[in-house]
Amino acid sequence: MKIVYLGDPNPNLTGAHRAGALVRLGHSVEILNPGRMYPHFRLLAPLHVRTGFRLVAPVVNRRLCALLEPKEWDLLWVDSGCELGPAFHRWAKARGKPVVNYNCDNPFVRRDYRKWDLYKKSLCYHDLTILPRSKNVEQAKAAGSPRVFLVSLSYDPVAHHPEQATEAA
Repeated sequence: MKIVYLGDPNPNLTGAHRAGALVRLGHSVEILNPGRMYPHFRLLAPLHVRTGFRLVAPVVNRRLCALLEPKEWDLLWVDSGCELGPAFHRWAKARGKPVVNYNCDNPFVRRDYRKWDLYKKSLCYHDLTILPRSKNVEQAKAAGSPRVFLVSLSYDPVAHHPEQATEAA
């Protein structure tokens, strides 16, 4: 299966671990990072969280659509997706392929100001929303997600393998 994976490819982050697991399962995975499709300035990061990424979502949408337009894929996997609004999801759904969202954060708390506003407005476009907290399942359904799947918090057996003991010199 050809999967376009929208998430951060940093090998120290769990999103990259999930993408790697999909590759180990035999899928072809192309990672695109929406978080790198707009200018990053240290002082702007808190502004984006407080404004719910409204200022950069049109830029992310335009750049992602331009990158994805010539591509063929079987599944669009969105890891988190706080920068992706309804306009992008409508465009993706018009391609006729399933959209899966995996969010290991808690997008239904006020702790993050407006960070998750676009995410919550886009829930209705996900064919499947995957969340690790049981209390978030009903919240996602109430926000419009047609199918929600609960998973346990997990680890990557490759990235988090036990260290081999070595003899001290």
